[in-house]
Amino acid sequence: MATAADLLDRVGELDNPLQVSIHLHSKIAPDIQIGGSTCTSIAQMRPTVDRIAEALSVKPEFNPVAADIYSYRAVGTLDGGTTVAIFALTPPTGTEPPRERLRTTNTAQTARLLRDLVPWAASLSEGAEIRGLTIADDADDHSVQLFVAGDHQAAAEAATETLPAQLHHRWYGSDGQALLPTGHTLRITTVV
Repeated sequence: MATAADLLDRVGELDNPLQVSIHLHSKIAPDIQIGGSTCTSIAQMRPTVDRIAEALSVKPEFNPVAADIYSYRAVGTLDGGTTVAIFALTPPTGTEPPRERLRTTNTAQTARLLRDLVPWAASLSEGAEIRGLTIADDADDHSVQLFVAGDHQAAAEAATETLPAQLHHRWYGSDGQALLPTGHTLRITTVV
């Protein structure tokens, strides 16, 4: 998480709210994925993708994803071997354009939140089935989501053992919320 924060500090203030996903214990996905919010078009995200790609010393690519959906993305590796993907997607054809939101957050706040969560994230047991963590700049605040798998009940409980939490365990998975040391709400979601 500190690595993602360092990268954001290096590129400086960006015009767009971002979603930063940290993939824990995954050999399939990049270690860090950075994308725009659902309110950000590919045209708006291009300068952000370009700046982060430049920091990664890679060239972005424009590729088809599915019918009438394209991505503008770059994948690179930071010193230390951390893989980073930055991307923007065109919305599916026929969707309404997202409504504009006044942004009161900034990139420095996202980087600070990533750093502030490092001690809590370091306390998470590696044995717990924790797949990832997403910090989303929602334009007016930040949200944090934790993804658990496997023994979802044990993973959710392990992730929140030091936090005030309200968890719900169902046959199909666990979900709930907890209050992070930063004051942000942590949403917990089960993934398969």
